[in-house]
Amino acid sequence: NNVVNGVDFVQTADTVTYTVVGVDSNNCSNSDSLVVVVNPLPNVSAGSAIEVCANEIPVNLVVTSTDASISFVWNTGAQTPNTQVSTAGIYNVTASNTFGCTKNASVEVILNALPVVNIQGASQVCSNDLPLTLSAQATTTGTNYLWSNQQTTSTIQVSSAGS
Repeated sequence: NNVVNGVDFVQTADTVTYTVVGVDSNNCSNSDSLVVVVNPLPNVSAGSAIEVCANEIPVNLVVTSTDASISFVWNTGAQTPNTQVSTAGIYNVTASNTFGCTKNASVEVILNALPVVNIQGASQVCSNDLPLTLSAQATTTGTNYLWSNQQTTSTIQVSSAGS
């Protein structure tokens, strides 16, 4: 299957000569030969799935290859080893080598939605109303918080401006 430890190896061209002899009912014979060259496929990889947050787009997709003279065509239309995408999905690239052999590789891009975070609390208070309680609420369970004053709880007490 041409795979060792999960990595395709580069095959070299293989040449085999096939000969056939035909003998008719008069015991006359003739032969023909055909040289068959089996060329290697391009050695390419598009990597494993890429999972990013929605604010980290565009995502750079990169094809790697040990073959120097390969041409590439992505299903996005790009014809380079690298392309950028901004939507989730499976992206396919077809690599062609100098023998005219092609091999496909694909990579999945997964975009994770950003949590919606809201602060609950008064935006204006008098100094005698301190301490003020501010609460963070997120639409995604398990969200961790980091406030501008470096606190990490969902609720903080503000006792003066900037604290």
